[in-house]
Amino acid sequence: MTRLGRNIAAAIGRIRKRDQLLALLLLLLWLVLLLGNFYVRGVSRFEGSLITQAMSFTYAGDVDKQFLNSLDITKLTLQGKQPTTLALKGKFSSLDTALNAKLKLLTQLEIQLATPMSGLTLEIADAKQTNPISLQQLRILPNTHIEQLIYQPKVNQLKFCLQSSAIEGNGCENAGAVEPNLAPVGKLEFGVNSTAINLFLSNVQVPALGVAESTLETQLRWVPEGQDFILPIASPTLLQIGLPNVGKNTPEEAADNLTQLIRGNIPVKQVRFSKLDRSGNVNDDIITSEILEGEVRMMGQSLKLQPRQFLIIPTDHDFDKRNCRMSPTENPGIQRLREIRLNTKAPKGLQTLVSGESKCLAIGLYREFPTQSIEPSWLLKYLPQEGINAIYTLIGAFTGILFPRLFPDKDESKG
Repeated sequence: MTRLGRNIAAAIGRIRKRDQLLALLLLLLWLVLLLGNFYVRGVSRFEGSLITQAMSFTYAGDVDKQFLNSLDITKLTLQGKQPTTLALKGKFSSLDTALNAKLKLLTQLEIQLATPMSGLTLEIADAKQTNPISLQQLRILPNTHIEQLIYQPKVNQLKFCLQSSAIEGNGCENAGAVEPNLAPVGKLEFGVNSTAINLFLSNVQVPALGVAESTLETQLRWVPEGQDFILPIASPTLLQIGLPNVGKNTPEEAADNLTQLIRGNIPVKQVRFSKLDRSGNVNDDIITSEILEGEVRMMGQSLKLQPRQFLIIPTDHDFDKRNCRMSPTENPGIQRLREIRLNTKAPKGLQTLVSGESKCLAIGLYREFPTQSIEPSWLLKYLPQEGINAIYTLIGAFTGILFPRLFPDKDESKG
């Protein structure tokens, strides 16, 4: 009996040690699950639909890409120093008698945008006539930055600055202070028919008129022969595009062409839906959100944005350690603009579909103090929330059985 008792005690000891080992493994598994679900953040895909008054981004593709589609427009403005001369053919006239006498002798006018403040505007002379300017396409080069892309419904135009990604801030607004490097950023293709066009010239060189310096500021009337232009665009260049009016009688196809003027599926980086209001003193600068409404989704959760709320996606480029309580390392942010449409109905602005990857999303009226956030756990990359809950329930049941084995009664341990 003594030997049998010893064997039974040894067997009980082995069972107890096995149970204690299982209990320790369960505790370790609990620790892994808790850290993975509540502390360790994984990079997850997200998508969103936003309506914004303005946006800025850098084209992140490897080859040149079409940015604007073909559309008949009412106005085209170029401002900035350009490397090539624009040769206009046709008949020219002016209300200035002396200038008009020179223009009557010319059939071609060469215009050079020679300074950062040089400007050229082509605008329809008679609003009742068919749009005389045909925007064929605008292509942008890799690492081109589109700063403050704005749809202005009151004047019915699209406005933006094309500049090198090396320029900080809005290079078009500060064109007079910084000498441009003429880095190529894109190529503009447009054409004109034989309909009369008003030309507005500012700080340009026109050798045929005896204007060698950039001092000419005037308005001319031009009846083109019909021309197509391919114009390389240098950094920084301000572009303003007058859009055709859309009414109740406008054909559906024409309305769609207008709203889809901007070509989508753009790989991007450094995306902003905000504007910097400068006062001359850095301490008084104010950053305002340009978002009018929207919604973002990540891992089955969603956030709805109210007017002027910030969408906060921490990245290395723009990061505040208080946002989402995480490090921006390996946090790509918005990677693609799936679509950019002109939203001609209230709220009027740019309707943008975005997608990308992040460890968290947050929204709030103040970037430093977001009020709502989505911070998906690392485990959600591999398991749905229902699966994680089921694992918790199963492990909890086993823990309830095995956990007491870690702390056996003194009497049992002696036996």
